[in-house]
Amino acid sequence: MIGTFQRKCNVEIYKKDENRTLFTMPNWKWLPLHGWHCNSRWQYTSNENGDVLKRKMKLEWITREGFIHVWGMHMLVYSLKCDYQAWKQLGEDPTRIWCVNTLKDTVRRRQWPDAEWWRKMSAFFAKLALKHRKIPFEIETKKVSFSS
Repeated sequence: MIGTFQRKCNVEIYKKDENRTLFTMPNWKWLPLHGWHCNSRWQYTSNENGDVLKRKMKLEWITREGFIHVWGMHMLVYSLKCDYQAWKQLGEDPTRIWCVNTLKDTVRRRQWPDAEWWRKMSAFFAKLALKHRKIPFEIETKKVSFSS
């Protein structure tokens, strides 16, 4: 087993000896994050002999219901990566209509009634990408009349 790809995968996937709960928020109802846990999660990179070459720690927030919470900054970085990828591929081949639709959809989602702050930031950069590629885009607004 030593010196094989299987040994490398076993270390990278199954090594969990340093993962632990760092702290738990008190379960007082007036606290906004009452009952949440903060865990440390380690990711390893190893070679075929099983030696750990690199390790990286991530903080993981677990809600009261047991869901992993993703903070807004992570979502902003993810959505900006998606927008950049669509912008770059649109520059390589202008006939890719899905890239235009992806950027336009990002801008449209900014108009949602309860849009998060990271959606608004991502829409701003998607609109800049559309302007840079000289693609016309206007948000369609529907007028609603309340006459009886």
